[in-house]
Amino acid sequence: MKKLLFITAVAALFPAAPCVQGQTAREQTILNVFGRLNLDVDPSDNLNYWTDGTAFYKGFTYDPNNSEAKPRLNFDVFYLFGGTTHEGGWSITIRLAADGKMTIAADDYTFKKGDRVEYRKVGAETLLLFSDAGTGIVKSVLKKFSGTLRYRYEDDWIAHKDAISLTEENAKAKIVLVKTAEAKSGLPAGIFPLVSTQVMTLTELTRYAGGEPYANPAYHTNFQIMRNEIFARYGHKFAAGGEMAKHFATQTWYKPQFDDVTSKLTEIELINIALIQLLEKKK
Repeated sequence: MKKLLFITAVAALFPAAPCVQGQTAREQTILNVFGRLNLDVDPSDNLNYWTDGTAFYKGFTYDPNNSEAKPRLNFDVFYLFGGTTHEGGWSITIRLAADGKMTIAADDYTFKKGDRVEYRKVGAETLLLFSDAGTGIVKSVLKKFSGTLRYRYEDDWIAHKDAISLTEENAKAKIVLVKTAEAKSGLPAGIFPLVSTQVMTLTELTRYAGGEPYANPAYHTNFQIMRNEIFARYGHKFAAGGEMAKHFATQTWYKPQFDDVTSKLTEIELINIALIQLLEKKK
């Protein structure tokens, strides 16, 4: 019987971001998410853009799906609104409390009301982390878009498409660079070293595993290897005779030494493990 390792919770990993002197916690959160604090010019014209590698989002203080909605300065609910190059209308509804904490305001396809939303800088990435309200387990990640974008007021959709295109091109270029880098030294050992060096979105993990299940028969096996490689790098001993023990026995870098290496895992690895587990459950 194979032994597969699971992390059941990653609660209490993410302390609140410190406030700049003179700013309230709420103001700091607005600045973090929107990229600007003075939303009196146009609450939808912010500087921060967020992506999961497929969809592209920006913050609104009103529901852009509602043609009669008006921008609001004193708001307790805001929307991350966007889409892909193929369709728009994607939104995440977030409640912003006076203490700066964010939660999901309403159930939708991905999230449940009350799920936590946290602004975090982890490694080189600036993130919005979405986690289960009860367990604290990370459910999704959005990354701050790092490309150059000039917002064009006369055509919102063109601006959205430009940003998404840049994001997708960056992702493709990143994969090329990753493949080049993996041929060199400097990255951790294994087939999937990036899960130990950077937080990856669900889309990035899917690409890294080789695509969707219908396109790659090894898709789910790749996720098992990807996740267990994290533990193997620290010398975790897998159950004798199990699938993972057999796999890692063929890897020259693998040195089994410890029964439990959980305490050695980094914040990056804990987040990626939680996300990989979600993808492993999808058939």
